[in-house]
Amino acid sequence: MNQEKQKISFLVWFFPKISETFVLNQIIELKKRGHQVSIYSLKDPRKKLAREDKQLEKKVHGLVEKYDLLKDTEYGSPKKIFNSLKKRVDAGEIDIVYFQFPGLVGKILEYGHLDCPVVSSFHNIPQFDNKDDLSEKWRKKVEKVIEKSDLILPISKFAEKELIRLGCKKERMIIHPMGINTKIFKPGKKAYSGSDIFTFIMIGRFVEKKGFIYGIRAFAELNSKTDFLSELIIVGDGKREEKLKREVEKLKLKNKVLFTGKLTQQEVVKNMQKSQCLICPSITTEKGKREGLPITIMEALACGLPVIATRHAAIPEIIKEDRFLALEKDVLDLSFKMKKVAENYKEEEIFFADQKRKYIIENHNIKTLAVDLEKIFKDLIYEKQN
Repeated sequence: MNQEKQKISFLVWFFPKISETFVLNQIIELKKRGHQVSIYSLKDPRKKLAREDKQLEKKVHGLVEKYDLLKDTEYGSPKKIFNSLKKRVDAGEIDIVYFQFPGLVGKILEYGHLDCPVVSSFHNIPQFDNKDDLSEKWRKKVEKVIEKSDLILPISKFAEKELIRLGCKKERMIIHPMGINTKIFKPGKKAYSGSDIFTFIMIGRFVEKKGFIYGIRAFAELNSKTDFLSELIIVGDGKREEKLKREVEKLKLKNKVLFTGKLTQQEVVKNMQKSQCLICPSITTEKGKREGLPITIMEALACGLPVIATRHAAIPEIIKEDRFLALEKDVLDLSFKMKKVAENYKEEEIFFADQKRKYIIENHNIKTLAVDLEKIFKDLIYEKQN
C-alpha cells in the first residue's frame, strides 16, 4: 500500500447533515490531501429525519456538491454496511475505518471483525452520576467502543478524562480536536457605534442540552433592565422549536427575536459577521445528556465575536475567562455577562478578534488538524500491518 495515499471510510448516522460541519470539514481536507474517502451512513436526512430535527434537509452544503461526495456515500442497515465494509477491507479497498459517533461502533461491529484499524471519535459523554437505565446503556456503549477500537480520539481533555473514568486507558487515546475553516470563518467589516442595534446570536439544534430557553430568558432579563437597542438571532431547528417560540411570545420578545431556520455554512458566516456576540447557554439535562464542545464557539471566535457560554463540559477549555462564563441555567448570571459585554464591546471585540482568533487558528484550523489526522492514521496502519 502507498503510505502517502490512504483509503479511509467515515461512519456516520446521517449524511449529508447540515449541522455536522465537523464531519464535512475532515472529509474534504483529507480528500484535498489526496486520500480516497468513502462515507457510510445509516440514514439519508433528505429522506429520513433524525429525532432532534423538525424537517427534512432542504439545504445541502455547497461543498457536498463541489466535491461530489454523494457518489462516495453508501446507505444501509448496520448489517449491510458491515458486509460492505468487510468485503472492501478484505479486497484492499479500505485501509482504515473511522467511526464519528460511538453508538455506531456496537451497531455495526456486532456482526464481526474488520481486518483493518478501527478508530472512534468521542464528542460528548453523558453524566454518569445516576445508576439509571440511560447510564447503564451508555456504559455498555463505551465498553463496546473500547473493546472494538484500536484507537479512540476524544475531542477534548474533558472527554479524555471522562473516558479514563469509564475504563479507557490513556495510552489508547489521542486528543484530536474538531477543526474549522478559518479562511471561511473570519471577521467581517461590521462596526458597532453604540447607538446601533446590538445583535446577540445563538446557533444549534433545538434540543434541551443546548439550553436555548435560558438564553432567551437571559435576553428578556437584559431587555427589562437596560434601554440600549438589542436583538437576538436564533439559527437552527428541531423538536423544541415550538416551545422556544412560545417562550419568546410569553416574554413579549417577538419584535426582538428572529428565528432563521437551518442555514448553510455560508449563511451562518454572514449572520455571525453581522452579530456582536454569540450566546452558548449549554446545560446538563436531567437525564445526564450534555454537550461535547460546540463547534459554533470556534466558528464565532474565528469571526472575532465575543462568546458568552456556560461552565459546561469542555467549554472552559476554550473560554477560560470568568467574565465570559456563566453558571448553567443561571439566567441572571448569563444576563449580567451579556450586559457587560455590550457595555464594554470595543474592548471585548478587540480581545476576541486578536487573541482568540489567533488561538483558533493555532489549535482548531482544519488544515493543520487534517495533517495531524493523516499522521495518526499512517502510524496506525503501519502498526497494524507490522
